[in-house]
Amino acid sequence: MLIVSLELRNYRVFESLDLEFPPGVVGIYGANGAGKSTLLESILWVLYGKARTQKGDIRSTASTGECSAELRFEHDGHHYRARRSISGQNATVKARLWIGEQVAADGPTEVERFVQSLLGMDHSAFRASVFAEQKQLAAFSDQSPERRRQLVLQLLGITPLEKARDNARADARQCQADHQRMVALLPELGRLEQRASDATSAAVEAESAAQTARRHADAGEAALAEVLASLATMEEARVRHDLVRQRGGAVRDRRDRAAAELRRITDELLQLDQDRRRHGELRDLAASWEELELRLTPLRAYDAARRELDSLPPLPVLITPDPAPVAQARADVEIAGSDLAVLQAQVRQAQSHLDA
Repeated sequence: MLIVSLELRNYRVFESLDLEFPPGVVGIYGANGAGKSTLLESILWVLYGKARTQKGDIRSTASTGECSAELRFEHDGHHYRARRSISGQNATVKARLWIGEQVAADGPTEVERFVQSLLGMDHSAFRASVFAEQKQLAAFSDQSPERRRQLVLQLLGITPLEKARDNARADARQCQADHQRMVALLPELGRLEQRASDATSAAVEAESAAQTARRHADAGEAALAEVLASLATMEEARVRHDLVRQRGGAVRDRRDRAAAELRRITDELLQLDQDRRRHGELRDLAASWEELELRLTPLRAYDAARRELDSLPPLPVLITPDPAPVAQARADVEIAGSDLAVLQAQVRQAQSHLDA
């Protein structure tokens, strides 16, 4: 990683700073409080968002504007630009990182993760390996070689690695002891192999049984599908049966009504036939009535003539009548009277029929 430039605005003691770093080793010196440590801290802050104090104390004391730090650097042949800022009364932190002109990470957490992935180190390793802070170099002149070695290891962040190595060796020894203890607790290998063989055979049998079960399941699913299809067909047939039964009930009602109407019409036809026969009888009776009327006409005239004759005063007997013709005439009159009585009875009967 090669730092190219650093720009600070309202960052602690720096109201405005534009600083370019030349190639090679760079040393920063100045009076106490001039801002040497602040420059180094600003690089750590813009990349990782880490600082000695809270974010509210990073902004310049008398400043109300935006506090920002922008760092340009090169790494593996690529140019990067990282910027982090604090703005507003709530001290909102924003961060963004570019590769060339393309935004690679946006947001404080995303920029920190990207830098850590890009450089392969967190902020602690970066602080210990990239630059030496104030008074760390002066410590070398007054210390023994062993102490200088420890300071170099601490400066490069190797001391934690040595501790981690020692801890790892202790853990390895503990794991080895645990392994030996576990081996002592294990049963004989032959018995385990036999159990493994039995388990393999059981697994093969279980697989065969599973295949058989799958075949049965497939057959059952096919049978179930057929049953469901049959049920659907039966349901459809039941619906059609209900519909036909409803229609049959309506047809049966119409049939019953038609049968009742047929019986009524048949009865009317029978009655009309009887009336027709009675009408024929009455027509014949009317014809007999007319014939009787014709036969009664002379009898009525004869009866009227006899009543008129009876009402006449008796004539003087001038001659002696012949008794034979008179007796014959009287006999004829009696026969005619009998016939008249019979005819009158028939007329009354015919009249009653005509009235009916």
